[in-house]
Amino acid sequence: MLSNQSILFGTLAQRILGDAPFALNATATSGLPVSYTSSNTAVATISGNTVTLVGAGTTTITASQAGNADFAAAPSVNQNLTVVAVTSLADVSNPSAVWVPYPNPASTQVNWAIPNRSGQGYGYAFYNLQGQPLLSGQGVVADELLQWDVSALPAGVYTLRLQVGSETYHKTVVKQ
Repeated sequence: MLSNQSILFGTLAQRILGDAPFALNATATSGLPVSYTSSNTAVATISGNTVTLVGAGTTTITASQAGNADFAAAPSVNQNLTVVAVTSLADVSNPSAVWVPYPNPASTQVNWAIPNRSGQGYGYAFYNLQGQPLLSGQGVVADELLQWDVSALPAGVYTLRLQVGSETYHKTVVKQ
């Protein structure tokens, strides 16, 4: 006779398109590994337990555990994940506390507000999914705003790596 098991999977906080990939942390009472699926891969994809945001919208993340010789399959647990796109700093509740590229998705230009960093040097690179830098450079932060022309980049998902002083940030940017 197989033992029953259940899955503990807490609610998911709203995310901003461009946030770094993050780990899911559901657990099965059996101790067996939990697997995940996304109902809308245009919003979020999952590899193992890592979620990558790829578009604005809502997706249902399903946590499941198929069981084994000792445990029956656990009932699946669903949690909604909402991803919002930032088209301007007005979309961010506290822009002085959040470093976020916008608009995201972008078509021709990406902006990044950098509070309290005017006059500091920076370096940046847009990496494709294969880890190749396709657009990079360096400069000095002026007026707490960085701007990049991305019109030459093909449509796709990129990681924007920004280093300002000793701080390094990674954000996902979707190019339309």
